[in-house]
Amino acid sequence: MPGVTKLGVVRADREIVAIAFGKALRHCREQAGISQEELAHSAGVDRTFVSRAERGVCQPALATVLLLARALKMSASSLVATMEQNL
Repeated sequence: MPGVTKLGVVRADREIVAIAFGKALRHCREQAGISQEELAHSAGVDRTFVSRAERGVCQPALATVLLLARALKMSASSLVATMEQNL
């Protein structure tokens, strides 16, 4: 069946995933009580990248997800789990 995984979950397209990740990133950042600039500095990325990711305009590479999660003092799996809740 096209668009469905073996688990029966419909595959989300890239835009939906990017938006869900952005919502998760913003939520976790706000829970941590830090600004986009502080997160960017801690993760070693540009502040505009954090803004674009939170808006779902771009999707970070796996290595960047790890850096963002580490900067948020959480595991990448927790960040991704939060994203999955938004799908």
